[in-house]
Parts: sequence; C-alpha cells; structure tokens
Amino acid sequence: MKSEWSTVEKYAHAIDASVLKSFLEGHGIPCLVLGLHVVQTHPFFHDPIEVQVPTRRLDEARILIEECRKEASAFLKEENN
Repeated sequence: MKSEWSTVEKYAHAIDASVLKSFLEGHGIPCLVLGLHVVQTHPFFHDPIEVQVPTRRLDEARILIEECRKEASAFLKEENN
C-alpha cells in the first residue's frame, strides 16, 4: 500500500523545515514535519528533518518550491547588479 504522505524536502536545521512548512501551508498544502521535536530536545541528533505532504499533492509542492527558488535566485541576481 502506498503511503498517504511523501517527503518533499529534508533539512539539517529546524528553521529551514519550519519555513518550508509555513510556505506550503500558506499555499493550502498540509504538511507534517518529522524529527523536529527530536532535534529540539536532543541537540546532537543528526538525522535529517523531513517535511512531508500528502502524496497526491507532492508534485504541486515541488513545483511551488522550484518556482520560489527561481524567484529568489532572480531577485538576488538583480540585487547584485
């Protein structure tokens, strides 16, 4: 049986996972963050923090993330000119 949730991104830092979760939820995509509380209570925990979305919305989430990265990259290039 296929999982109902799929990992869209993995991070080493809790803040990165939290920002992505807020971004995706702001676009109407529900998220789960796995490992977040473990990192907060065990600072030497080294497994990645996983951001998961419903499998049926995985492609949509990936497209949003890619569009955001492209916009951020274009903004930074413009700012450096």
